[in-house]
Amino acid sequence: MFRRLKQNVMVKLDMAKQTESKSDVAAIMKAVESMISNFKATGMTPTDSIANVCNGLAAKTKNKKFNKVMKNVEEALQEIAKTERLTAKRVELKFIESWSKTWLSGNLKIYLDDINQLKKRRLDKDGLAQSANK
Repeated sequence: MFRRLKQNVMVKLDMAKQTESKSDVAAIMKAVESMISNFKATGMTPTDSIANVCNGLAAKTKNKKFNKVMKNVEEALQEIAKTERLTAKRVELKFIESWSKTWLSGNLKIYLDDINQLKKRRLDKDGLAQSANK
């Protein structure tokens, strides 16, 4: 009757690990994949499109002063867009680095501990089998 309550308490106290359900993991994976595909699909930032409009206006006008101003605005916006793209790449790299560090420090340690326990059990079984044969 209290098994679920005991399990929840042990998880909260880090005495037990709660297994993630496959559907939750699949939903998270699907969300991350869609987020990455949406990011890659929107290659141009809004600043890029505004810079393109400025470039078009500069090409169409005959007023040299307006043309010069539009070219300067376009250059400034292109630099802003370049900074936005670099920032997005840095954020993506930071996210991947922090996630991998968390995985390495948490889950990998658990997996290695499990493997070591299995090795110890195997060695114990082999030792018992050899002593039983003698």
